[in-house]
Amino acid sequence: MSLSEVGGLNKKIKLHQSPTYNSEMNNWNYRVIKHTHENGQVEFGIYEVFYFDDGSVKGWTKEPLTPTSPSLAELKEDLNLMVAACEAEPLDF
Repeated sequence: MSLSEVGGLNKKIKLHQSPTYNSEMNNWNYRVIKHTHENGQVEFGIYEVFYFDDGSVKGWTKEPLTPTSPSLAELKEDLNLMVAACEAEPLDF
């Protein structure tokens, strides 16, 4: 997995480029998404968010993520990336 940066979402964000995704979904990162329910209840979750080349949001995973990994080291790496996602402004969808 390699990293690149794009602008366009308040500030530069780090994107992951993974060969396991098809070319349509190559630029992604973990982001916090804020969801406000019809009853006014607010929830935050961490999602994989996918971007167009210009940095605009293309889409995100349907459900928030539950971290799992084949090794403790990879789990720690993913958790660190998820914690870093909490530093960016949440997306509001």
